[in-house]
Amino acid sequence: MGAWGPGPFDNDDALDWIDDLIESGINALGATLEIAADGDTLEAPDASMALAAAEVVAALYGSPARELPGEVIEWVADYGRALPDELAPLARKAAERVRRESELKDLWEESDPAGWYAAVDDLLRRLPA
Repeated sequence: MGAWGPGPFDNDDALDWIDDLIESGINALGATLEIAADGDTLEAPDASMALAAAEVVAALYGSPARELPGEVIEWVADYGRALPDELAPLARKAAERVRRESELKDLWEESDPAGWYAAVDDLLRRLPA
């Protein structure tokens, strides 16, 4: 796992996903979140990208993380449109599944579970209910 911290953007998969967001726009959010919310086994790369996507949703709803990458801040500012109604519940469902049953959770259980759970719980608090 190319990670240097427990935050949603503290890994290579999430940072690479930002390019997809910039290129594909809102479609990248929905597709990434759907894979995590309803897919089969949730592997670490998909889980990392889902947490990044959920962070973008939280930012679009006015509750950004303290340390969003600059490209995400710019994308959120440029997007400035209403989100599809299903995106917020989908982001919550995906983040909850990552927290509950994912390879990423298992990997963090081996190293810094408290830091990782705190980061995911913070995200969940900032997502609309």
